[in-house]
Amino acid sequence: MAARIIKRVLVVDDDPILRAAVADHLEGYGLEPVLASDGAEALGLLSKGPRPAAILLDVLMPRMGGRDFVARLRRVSRLTRIPIVIMTGLTRRAPLPRVDEVLAKPFGAEQLRATLVRVGALPPPKLRNRPGKVSSHLAGR
Repeated sequence: MAARIIKRVLVVDDDPILRAAVADHLEGYGLEPVLASDGAEALGLLSKGPRPAAILLDVLMPRMGGRDFVARLRRVSRLTRIPIVIMTGLTRRAPLPRVDEVLAKPFGAEQLRATLVRVGALPPPKLRNRPGKVSSHLAGR
């Protein structure tokens, strides 16, 4: 039997409580969280490790914030296609250019899951066949 490939998601946020909470959810979804406290640490992890399926990124962080991180990341050809999801509580500033999604803080588990599905880090949920409903509907056509 072939080994199952576990997708990694890089979580970049200076709040250790948020990082831990997001990591717990990612593990529950069958993903492997990789954690960084700022953009500089995240770039170091990306230079050493395998490419993640997505990056969850805070905007305001010490050393290197989200804006600088995105600008540097998008200059590295092997990393340009990684989906980036901004996690932010900022409502008045324009979103970062060249990001795929914005997840407004505070967010819940379902919002996180739906966002990961939209960027391709998780497969879409399987539709459950409800006996009687689907079959009777199709039978009438």
